[in-house]
Amino acid sequence: MFLQWSFFETNFLLLILDILVATFFTAVLACAARHSQHHSQTIRWAHQVGLMEMVKMMKNSTKKVQKMPFIGLKVKWGPFVRLVVTFVSGYFLVGILAAVKVFFINATTGENGHYNEVVVSRQFITNTSSTSYLPAWSFPVPYNTRTEDALTNGINSTYALPRASLSKRYRPRLSEYEIACDQLDFSVNANGDSGGSISLSNTGCANMTLIAPIVMDSNLTGSYVVQEPKGRAKIVILGESLILNATAVGLAAEVPLLLRLKPNANDYCLMSDKPLQLFSSAKSGLTSYPLTALTKCNISSGGMVSLATSTVRFSVPEPGMFHPIATSLFGSQDELVSSMEVNLNNLTLIDLSRSNNTLAAVTEVNIVDTKVTILMCISAKQIISPNLSCAYVVAHTVITQPRPMNPDITRMFPDGGISKYVPRSAVVMTLSHFPLISMDKPIFDIPKALNSSQIATSYLAAVGQNFIMDWGRSTLYIAYDTVDIVKGYEIPDRVLWTLVGVMGGCLVIIGATECLLESKYTRSLYFLASEELSAGLFDGRPQLYKFDIDTLKLEGRKIISTKPPQRPEETDVLQKSISGSKNPLIPTAV
Repeated sequence: MFLQWSFFETNFLLLILDILVATFFTAVLACAARHSQHHSQTIRWAHQVGLMEMVKMMKNSTKKVQKMPFIGLKVKWGPFVRLVVTFVSGYFLVGILAAVKVFFINATTGENGHYNEVVVSRQFITNTSSTSYLPAWSFPVPYNTRTEDALTNGINSTYALPRASLSKRYRPRLSEYEIACDQLDFSVNANGDSGGSISLSNTGCANMTLIAPIVMDSNLTGSYVVQEPKGRAKIVILGESLILNATAVGLAAEVPLLLRLKPNANDYCLMSDKPLQLFSSAKSGLTSYPLTALTKCNISSGGMVSLATSTVRFSVPEPGMFHPIATSLFGSQDELVSSMEVNLNNLTLIDLSRSNNTLAAVTEVNIVDTKVTILMCISAKQIISPNLSCAYVVAHTVITQPRPMNPDITRMFPDGGISKYVPRSAVVMTLSHFPLISMDKPIFDIPKALNSSQIATSYLAAVGQNFIMDWGRSTLYIAYDTVDIVKGYEIPDRVLWTLVGVMGGCLVIIGATECLLESKYTRSLYFLASEELSAGLFDGRPQLYKFDIDTLKLEGRKIISTKPPQRPEETDVLQKSISGSKNPLIPTAV
C-alpha cells in the first residue's frame, strides 16, 4: 500500500509505535510483578533505572534462588522464568519492529490526480530506400527486463516529449477494440504485385505477404511450394548473387525482411524492420541483436492494422554447423529449425546454390490464426561451400473494427486536417533486445525476443486512434492519461495492518493494566516515594524541608550567619567583688 506521507509524518507514526511498544512492555512487566511476587517488583523498579542494573538484579536473584535448597526451602522457578520470558519476548518484538522499518517500509513515488492531455511534437524521420522510421521511438529491452515493462517505460518516457513536466507521468490513453479478422493467408511475391507469386491458402480473411529479396528472380522461375499439414509449408525461391558480389570479397548480407498485410483488396500495410546490412561470411551465430519492429496503418473502412515482427538473424559459415548454432539459439524442439536441418541434410540448399543460380532461399512457414512464423535461409555460392544467412521471424497482426477518432486529438489538427501523405513502408517503434554481458559470452533471451511481437501488437492496437502520425508534416499526436508523481512510502498491506493491530493491542493491554492493577505495580519507585511524602503536607506528619548547603538557608530563610565573628577591643575592666559569691576565682577589686 502506498502512503502519501512525508518523512516527518512517517517517522512520527513510527515514534508513536515505539512508545506504545515500550509502554506495553512495562505494562506486561507490571502484570508479571503483580502475579509473580518474588523479586519481580524490585526487578521492575530496577529496569526503570537502567538495563545494566536490572540484569545485575536478576543475576543476584538467581544466585539466591540457587542457595535456597541448602536451607531446606522449596524453590519456585516459575516467577523467574516468567520474568525471563517477558524480557525475551519484549526485546524480540522490538527487534521485529526494527526489521520491519528497515526491510518493509521503503521510500518511493506514487501517483495522484488524473488529467487528459494531448502532446503534439515534431519528429525527426529517417528514410531508407523503402521505409521511414521514427528513431526517437526506439527503445532498449535489457536482458532482465520484461518486454511489457520496457515498452511501457519507453512510451511513458518524457525525453521524446516537448515541455514535458518531470513531476508528471505520461501514459498513452488506451481503448478497447474488437477484432475484425482472426485468420491469415500467406504468400510470397517477387517485385510486389507485378512479379510472380506463391500462395499458401489458410482460409483466412486477410493476407500476409513476404516480399522476396530484390536479388531473387522477379518471376520466381524455378520456385515452388511444398504444402504440408494445415498452416505449414516449405517455399523454395531461386535468385541472383547479392549486391556487389558480396561473397567474392568475403562478405554476406543479412536476410532482408519486407512484409505486407492486406486486410482487403484496396488497403495494405507494409513494413521493413531494418536496412540491409553486410557482415563477414565467416561469422558464426547472431549477426545483429534481436529486433522487434512495429507499425500501424489506418484502412478505408475506419479500422486499423497493427503489425509487429520479431526477428533473429544469424549466420552459418558451413552447412554442417547449422545444427549446433540453431540449437543454441532456439532449442532442439523447434519445428521450423528441424525442417530446415532436413533441407541441409538432403542437400536441397547446397545443390541449388551450386547450380546455375548463385542464390537459393528456402523458407519454412507456420501459420496459426494471426501469427506467422518464418525461418528463411539464403545460400550464397562460394568456392568451397555455401554460406547460410538466416532469419527467424515471428509476425503478429491485429486488425480491428472501426473506432471513432479521439476528439481531443482532432481539435489539435491544423485547418484542413492532417496530411494525406503516407510512406510506402513505415516503422513507428522498434525494440532492441540487448544481451546479458558475462565473462564467457553475451547471452540473449531469444524466446522473450520472439514473443515480443505479440505483446507489442496488442499494446499498439489498444493505443489505437490515440497515436496519430502526420507523416507529411512530421508531426506526432498522442493522447495521454497524465498523473502527478508524489513522494511517499510503500508498505505491504499485511505489514501495515499488522502494525495497526500491534498498536491497538498495545493500547488495550496498557489501558487494562492502568485500570485493573494497583498503582504500586504501575508507577515508578520515585512516584510512589513522592506520593508518600506529599501526603504528609495535610496530616501534620514530619516533612522534608529544602536546605541549601551553600547559603545555609532553610526554605529560603537564613538560619545560620556566615559572617566571621568580630574581636572586641580590649578595655580596663573594674572588677568588683560580688557579695555572697562563693567562687574563689573571682577576685575582689581593691
